[in-house]
Parts: sequence; structure tokens; C-alpha cells
Amino acid sequence: MDFDPCNRPSAKAISSKLSEWHTILENTSLSFKNSDIRRSFISANDEIKTAQVTLMKDQNLIYTSKLINTKEIKMAYESANFRDSTMYDLEVCDMQLD
Repeated sequence: MDFDPCNRPSAKAISSKLSEWHTILENTSLSFKNSDIRRSFISANDEIKTAQVTLMKDQNLIYTSKLINTKEIKMAYESANFRDSTMYDLEVCDMQLD
């Protein structure tokens, strides 16, 4: 993949190449070059089937959602002593900027 969009193929070029490959895979009477492409696709499919890895199911690897007890959070927040509702009367002096 190239990070520069100008160096990437257009959607039309990609669609055209995919259509070409689809035609090659569907056609049984192919030239040597096209039959080589077809063999590559078939070989890749076979390799994918043999290379698939099944992950072991471990309960520590499974992430699930659970309910959060918001009442406990609210009670902890309300009982915390970090809140201060004292109002302060602040005076701001007028300053002249030159």
C-alpha cells in the first residue's frame, strides 16, 4: 500500500482487474499466462484452508459486557470529601494596558 493517494490505482482500475480475474477463474480454455493466474488462485485457496488457525477458547481471552452498578458509584461520589461548595468573593482590579 502506498500512502500517497496519487500512486494508488483508481477504483475503476481495481474493478477492471477483479473482473479480469473473475473471467479467468470462470473460463476453462485459457492461455498459458491466464492458466498460471488461475493456478495461483487455486493454490492460494488451498493454502488458506490448511493455514487456518483455531484459537483455543480461554475464558480470560473472552471479553463480555456486564452491568455496572451505578448506585454504588453514585454513593461513592456523594460520600467523597473532595467536593467544595464554598463561594469566594473575588475582586478584580481594573488594569490599563498601554
